[in-house]
Amino acid sequence: MKHPLRATLAVLALTLAAPAAADIIGATPSDQNGTLVHNDGSSSVGTTVLGELGQGSGIDVLFTGTTTDSSDLMLSNGQGQAKITGALDAGTSNPNDTFGITDFNIALENNALFNWIELSLTGTGSVSFSLLDNMGNLFTSDDTGNFIFDLANGQNKFAFQAIDGQLIAGLSFTVTDGAVDTVSQVRIGQTAAAAVPEPATWALMLVGFGAIGFTMRRRRRPSLMQLA
Repeated sequence: MKHPLRATLAVLALTLAAPAAADIIGATPSDQNGTLVHNDGSSSVGTTVLGELGQGSGIDVLFTGTTTDSSDLMLSNGQGQAKITGALDAGTSNPNDTFGITDFNIALENNALFNWIELSLTGTGSVSFSLLDNMGNLFTSDDTGNFIFDLANGQNKFAFQAIDGQLIAGLSFTVTDGAVDTVSQVRIGQTAAAAVPEPATWALMLVGFGAIGFTMRRRRRPSLMQLA
């Protein structure tokens, strides 16, 4: 090769300018990222119950799932944050007892996408999370390990983030050896506009494309001269 330096620069520039592999990873709950999911004021019971992404946004958040004895979920009343439990258990002496949640799903209406979600769970057992991206791929782990956690006493907070251009279509969890009593403090961050490359990245890309173009032009010249 007559121009190894230019070729090396081109490969290096394009490699540095390329984005990292997209992924969905576990994150640290913030209580600040995203928008808190609210109730619209009235309680509801059903296989699907609806929260609202913020107050007055008109964006529905769909909660579906199954419980230990019924497929119905219950969304608490009030204008505050959405709290989801299983439906009331009429078979106990306590009128406020509810069935435990064993499977649970969260998604936005109209298949809208997001890049951040966090939530708090109370209950017992082991919970396994899975997150679906916009291409239908399922994420159940990251570089730190599987998205499987043992629930402790009190609130257990979890967060997940899509990075490097990845988008989340939905979150699900399954509970083994126990059940979730309450899902609350759900915060969802919707997708922001794609980031504009920094000037240094643009410069590297231009150097790479320029070097490739220069090398190609130099390679063509001998053939053109021979045809003249």
